[in-house]
Amino acid sequence: MFGAVFSLASCGPAGRPQSAPVAEVPAAAEAGPIDTTVVFVTIDGARREEVFGGVDRALAQSHGLRPAEALDARALVPNLSALRADSGAAFGASALGGEIRASGPNFVSLPGYTELFTGRGPSSCADNSCGAVSEPTLVDDISARFGCLPAAAAVVTSWPDIGRVAATRPDCTTMSSGRHGGFHLERFRATARDAERFDADSRADPFPGHGDFRPDHLTGARALDYLERHEPRFLFVGLGETDEYAHRDDYRGYLAALTEADRWVGALARSLGRLAERGRRTALFVTADHGRARGFTEHGAAYPESADVWLVAAGSEIAPRAFSTGERSRRLADLTPTARHLLGLAPDHSERAGTALLEILGDVRR
Repeated sequence: MFGAVFSLASCGPAGRPQSAPVAEVPAAAEAGPIDTTVVFVTIDGARREEVFGGVDRALAQSHGLRPAEALDARALVPNLSALRADSGAAFGASALGGEIRASGPNFVSLPGYTELFTGRGPSSCADNSCGAVSEPTLVDDISARFGCLPAAAAVVTSWPDIGRVAATRPDCTTMSSGRHGGFHLERFRATARDAERFDADSRADPFPGHGDFRPDHLTGARALDYLERHEPRFLFVGLGETDEYAHRDDYRGYLAALTEADRWVGALARSLGRLAERGRRTALFVTADHGRARGFTEHGAAYPESADVWLVAAGSEIAPRAFSTGERSRRLADLTPTARHLLGLAPDHSERAGTALLEILGDVRR
């Protein structure tokens, strides 16, 4: 069995790397054995239609795909399909109930990531140009309790802008956002080989993104290496190529990026499984920051259907029950209260706070 995982992404103020903690950084607070790892993974703008139903035949035809390329979900995203069907739970498959939505009201990336990190919605972040997060996040609370150490919280993202909303104190967090941004980057350069690869990654072409975007395969490799070396209590990984290809109206590229993200999720689940075999509790939550308009390329407030997202959860702390069919609609803000519950953190009593997904947790963690 593997543990619980959730996914997301980003970078620090002005995108400037920071390698040393500030003077007032607290030491680690010993609060019992480090026995739980929670991972959030976000696949930016990935639609629930492909995750649960496979290739959209109408989009495939309009984009020139051959009939043989119209794969079902088990062929398109075999790892997500297996996690959901064999050992986990899922929300967002409309035919089976258990809806989950972004709170919005603008269904674009930074509001969605802000909701995920804070566990509250809606927030003051209204679009992708919003500034640094002003409310404490899950990452902040983990750092406050366990210290600014490698084994506390880590954030690794392809899209650098996510760093602005990951923490109010990003200097206390291990963060690699985009090709150059972040904090405590020396933790990714522990050996000469690591440093060489780190420097090579920083020179990579940002395609299909732009600016300081880092290709997903480099983000995934960096995050997986960090997990296996430091075994943090919380890891957030934000993959972004699906959204980049969708905005280009490149359905073939979008499908390839989704399949590559699924391949990496499989590797992540295996790594978590090895942790669980050594006695660590684990949880995996894979989701998206927003959905898409019916026309595929767009999303946002003008397209209310782009509020519809999805969630696949698995791990040693997740009750294997396939699709959740509860009548209550869930939202992205519910993931952080679930992580708080798993990590033994105090609940958030804000009236905007989400509600933990206790119905998908194993009986021992309820």
